[in-house]
Amino acid sequence: LTAWRAPTDNDRKVRYLWGHYPDQNGWGSENLNMLCSKIYDCYVEGNTIWVKGSIGGMARMPLFRYTAQYVFYQDDMVQVILDGETKKNLAPGFYLPRLGFEFTLDKENDSFTYFGRGDSENYCDMHYHTKVGKFQSDAEKEYCEYIHPQEHGNHTKTKTLDMDCGVSFVAEEEFEFGVSKYNAEALTEATHLDEMVSNGKTNLR
Repeated sequence: LTAWRAPTDNDRKVRYLWGHYPDQNGWGSENLNMLCSKIYDCYVEGNTIWVKGSIGGMARMPLFRYTAQYVFYQDDMVQVILDGETKKNLAPGFYLPRLGFEFTLDKENDSFTYFGRGDSENYCDMHYHTKVGKFQSDAEKEYCEYIHPQEHGNHTKTKTLDMDCGVSFVAEEEFEFGVSKYNAEALTEATHLDEMVSNGKTNLR
């Protein structure tokens, strides 16, 4: 579970509330680019794993406290139910960069089909150039060579995501996703294209 994403050009002001950077003055950020996870309780009940925990920036109070249920079914489906809330005393203008999961697949498992907004990247504030439909893509096609490396390849209004390796995702409501050759740390730390270093995986957010 993560709350971090690499800031885009449009995030050039709020990023100083999100994370800590070398050119930053003061201590007003939530340090989300140094995210810490804490588990308070974890137990199994029937076919469900219950987790109570929190995430937050290093040397900061927990930003998000949650309870998660991972329900396992005989048809190989895993249902994830997440319930939580953010802390109350956040800085004016602060909003979560992301709330979701980021994990890796083998490098060759980067092709996928989805039903959502496409076929180019889109966000909640930039999507009128796209249309909802069924599209196919892979990590190479999703990468955008921005002069300053940043978050890329996001898709909104997604109903289903099917990775060609056999892993599929659905949600009761719409969700957003991105597939990339790079993890969030690499996209955050690089300041020029020649500094980009892949972790050798398919990064699914």
